[in-house]
Amino acid sequence: MLSHSTLKQSKGKDALAVVQYMLSEYYIDAEGHAVGVSQWAGAGAEAQNLRGKVKAQHFRNLLEGFGKKRTQKLVKNAGQPSRKRLGDDFTFSVDKSYSLAFAAADEQTQQQMIEDGNAACDAVLDWMAKQAHTYKRKGDGREKVAGLVVARFAHFSSREGEPNLHFHNAVINAALSESGAWAAMDNRELLELVKAGGALFRAEFAHRMRTRGFKVSKERERDAEGRETGQVWHKLAGVSSDVERKFSTRRQQIEEAMSKQGLSAQAACLATRKGKEELTFSQTMERAKAALQDLRNAGQVQWQSVEDLKGESHQEAVSDAAILRRLHKTEAAFGRAELIEQVAKEHGGALNAAQCLREADRILERAQVRELGHDHKGRERWASVEQIETERAIGDAARARLNDESVRLDAETVARAIKEHEQAQGFKLSKEQRAAVEFVTLKTGGVAVVTGQAGAGKTASAGGYIKAFQHAGREVIGTALAWDAADKLAAETGLECFSAASLLAQIRQEKLKLSASSVVVVDEAGTVGARTIRDIQQAVDAAGGKLVLVGDAQQLQPVEAGAGFVLAMRETGEARLGEIRRQKHEQDRALARMFYDAGTSGQTLVEAMEKREQLTQHEDTEQARAALVAAYLADPAAARDKLIIAPTNAQCDALTHALREARKERGELQDSQPVEVRGRLLGQRQPLDLAAGDRVRFGKRDRALGVTNGTVATVERIEADTQGGHRLSVRIESDIPAQDGRLVEFSTREMDALGYGYAGTVHKAQGQGKASVFWLAEGRSMSRNLGLVAFTRTKERLQVFTTPEGREQLAESLDEFRDKLNAVDMLKEKEQQHEQARGALAQAFDKLGELVSAFKRKREQTQEQQKQTRQRSRAHAFGR
Repeated sequence: MLSHSTLKQSKGKDALAVVQYMLSEYYIDAEGHAVGVSQWAGAGAEAQNLRGKVKAQHFRNLLEGFGKKRTQKLVKNAGQPSRKRLGDDFTFSVDKSYSLAFAAADEQTQQQMIEDGNAACDAVLDWMAKQAHTYKRKGDGREKVAGLVVARFAHFSSREGEPNLHFHNAVINAALSESGAWAAMDNRELLELVKAGGALFRAEFAHRMRTRGFKVSKERERDAEGRETGQVWHKLAGVSSDVERKFSTRRQQIEEAMSKQGLSAQAACLATRKGKEELTFSQTMERAKAALQDLRNAGQVQWQSVEDLKGESHQEAVSDAAILRRLHKTEAAFGRAELIEQVAKEHGGALNAAQCLREADRILERAQVRELGHDHKGRERWASVEQIETERAIGDAARARLNDESVRLDAETVARAIKEHEQAQGFKLSKEQRAAVEFVTLKTGGVAVVTGQAGAGKTASAGGYIKAFQHAGREVIGTALAWDAADKLAAETGLECFSAASLLAQIRQEKLKLSASSVVVVDEAGTVGARTIRDIQQAVDAAGGKLVLVGDAQQLQPVEAGAGFVLAMRETGEARLGEIRRQKHEQDRALARMFYDAGTSGQTLVEAMEKREQLTQHEDTEQARAALVAAYLADPAAARDKLIIAPTNAQCDALTHALREARKERGELQDSQPVEVRGRLLGQRQPLDLAAGDRVRFGKRDRALGVTNGTVATVERIEADTQGGHRLSVRIESDIPAQDGRLVEFSTREMDALGYGYAGTVHKAQGQGKASVFWLAEGRSMSRNLGLVAFTRTKERLQVFTTPEGREQLAESLDEFRDKLNAVDMLKEKEQQHEQARGALAQAFDKLGELVSAFKRKREQTQEQQKQTRQRSRAHAFGR
């Protein structure tokens, strides 16, 4: 993997501190010699005549902006406090399986592995350098980098003294540009290449290990449900994941800090950093060997030496189509770096880094990929022909059935259904709700689209057209992306409902047969990707039925690639519900409307929340978190009527930890027990501290228990059983009356998909409305779409907690909607740009033609004038 941290100059920390950290004597061998490997790398280092071992003074000089000698200034602010960014530390780490082999290997093999690591670092950094730029020393603009200056340090263990072979690459914030000048680095491009760089490093190192005879396997990481996460690892076959975890104390510390403090992985790494154990290199390796031997004796390690880890490597062949499908799992367009990353994941080991780069170029040259032009950041983008055709088919099919009258109802049936629906509900539909019912039933063809703002009564209008279709003898089926939303739709409408994946599976297996009388209603369709929308549409069209898409394109965007809801809506038009009803106070309804208005700035929205005394600033995140917990506990509403929203899962975990600690102090949680539940990844186990009164959230659907992924419950009783598990009694909390208050009992040996149910991200909050909402708002992961969802969850009271820095980030992030891109839109924009360019070129040629014609006419006139002048001259001479 590849991680990044900025080498900064700040109060109490300067270039000398960086030098001391990088060149610290990590290990002292039995003879008292320092064991450490450092070297200069990069064309910039070569230009400075820096070769071989890194010397402290030279390293410090470069960090401070000087050359090898302090007589040469590489940047204007060399040696000055204004030089805040000294450089960037790109740390490449080999897989834990290699580190364990390194610990068990002889000195020659260890040296070979260090050489392979250095070569892999060189291969990646040379590629990254070609994408990088320096700032011009005079005037605006940038120049391409001709050479980086890299100080590399190989380290052999983690801070817990466990085997961990990794390579720190300190890229100096001064590089050689193509013009030959030295200038400060613009590191933005390098940071965008971290994921691709990490994949290339793993590919190169795995290839070199295979070349040395080691058996390397490719393993796809899977979540607890067995679904691919997208991560692919190239590991030594024969070293199990269970054994790796026993040597991963450092990783466990980072994960614990992420959970309790809400930190990112990088921040948690820094927060938990401590001095290394004072062990010699030999002691570190010997301790690892002894631990491995203990595991062998226990039957957990089968290999006796690294020679047993050698053998022929076999790797599955992966087609271009499979690579492209994985690239399009979540995004409709991809860049070169994303493609390189995916190629390195799939072909790494079998191919080295240079071969992976060439393979990526070849894929872009093949006919199944189309260039889309540049995105708003100026980055080149591509898409597969399959993705483009999928998106295009949604619009084409919707347009083809635009005037299909076979799926329309008669006005009398619709009017009768509306009247019955109003009588059953006890209120009359609003003018726009009634118009939506009539639009769906009377004015649309194969596809009808209803868009509704958050809390605008989409369900109320849905009841009207559902009843109308049923009166006409149509079979109405409901679906939503996830089971919890599908179950809610079923409870609200009385329909038979499925998750989208289950619906499509039922149709493929012919357990569910659609017909011309079928009407499929897709709820929260704005969150459904293009492929799923197209698959449902195709099944409905094949049967001659009707598809109703209900959602809001401005709220949560699809996780899957493409915005199919938008593509259909462009062709069919929409019935729009814009009268917001959820919020109790008119000021909040007005503010919700402001969130929908793209012309309202993020700064205006933040100021409006401050004016409503809904947003408060705190000194730091920890204090903001403490204030949120205190406000939550002080709020008189029942827990079921309160909602905590945070930007990341790590922040949710930190809030949960703080809230549970506070509840323990209040005596609300007593006699807690560690209950073993499944972890994030397949095969992982972890303890969950639970007590009676705790709120838990189920992580998967269980028909027998009647719960889905997202169901929340309160623990009433916990009992340890005789087989190492626990029996839990929990009471369900649900907006569905039939579910609410239901007591469920189960063993954790049968249902272990459990987590805390106190806080959730904005995505988990979608579809909910609570009396009191507590929102921890910070970081740049927010957008207008997410902010809109977070704000509109409240019915009565909203409290937003942030920091001064978080407040500025929030205002900036709320400035723009980040709508899901469609490949067809980017392609159309590119074609329009080309057409405009062709038009401009044609105009330029026309203008040039006019100029040439004018020039010819002028020349002919001049020639005629000259001719007449000569004739007059001759006539005058003759007459004389």
